[in-house]
Amino acid sequence: MTMAESEMSYRHQWETNVLIAQKMDVKRASWLGFNVAIASLLAACFCTYINQPLIAILSLIPPTSGVMLAIPRIIKSLGNNHEN
Repeated sequence: MTMAESEMSYRHQWETNVLIAQKMDVKRASWLGFNVAIASLLAACFCTYINQPLIAILSLIPPTSGVMLAIPRIIKSLGNNHEN
């Protein structure tokens, strides 16, 4: 019986560690995406300042595509939150 309790305790601790690691990965990815978006916007502003509008438009592709990819996930997460 003690062995089963020890195994269950170990498994709960392991699952908790996995969930914490996943949460940290999501947070890290969010900050990385935010930094990429800000850097792209700054690059677009600089390119506009030096009169390079085509390059400015091209530098806006990463944040725009990131937002477009994130919209379905945001809608899905909002839908899941309303069901609970």
